[in-house]
Amino acid sequence: MGVKKLVFPRLGSELKYDWFEKVRLDSKFFVFMILITLPLFFFKSFGIIFLLIVSTIAVSYLAQKMKLKKFGVELVTFTTVVTGVSFGALPGAVVGVLLMIIHHIITKRIGFYWVIVMPVFGLIGALAGIYPHANLFVLGIGLTLFSHLVYIIFQKIMFKSSGKYLFYLALNLLFNAVLFHNFAKIVVNLTI
Repeated sequence: MGVKKLVFPRLGSELKYDWFEKVRLDSKFFVFMILITLPLFFFKSFGIIFLLIVSTIAVSYLAQKMKLKKFGVELVTFTTVVTGVSFGALPGAVVGVLLMIIHHIITKRIGFYWVIVMPVFGLIGALAGIYPHANLFVLGIGLTLFSHLVYIIFQKIMFKSSGKYLFYLALNLLFNAVLFHNFAKIVVNLTI
């Protein structure tokens, strides 16, 4: 399997060519990309968070395509907490909500679940912004556990079962522990 087919898989069996070959980029797209990336050259902290957001979206996409989502692989929590700590409660909340919207569109989980997920990630970003001087590892793991607790309660109320979710919870907690322990302080220091 070539890199092109891994990164740009076919969108469906009815297509006779790769998605990569179908995409046509016009001048409006290039102007938009220049305008969006222009602040990267002037504001280092914006650039770091922008790259983290792009990485988060890429990981969501790849985790969906490679079936890694069930193993707790996601960067949304990490990016939301780091943004909240670096830029404050409102940017943290906005990034958390927007990333969850994008993440759920990519993973094709659009539905009633959004009623609980969006406010939880908005709250995670806001809480990270309220406590920017807390230990990043403790803050990140605490907010990860908080989100999982809310989801378990929601699943118990709506579906009466959360057994399958516990496997995801354990792996996601481990994944986020590695991220917060090894990378959170580095990323936050780069945004200062």
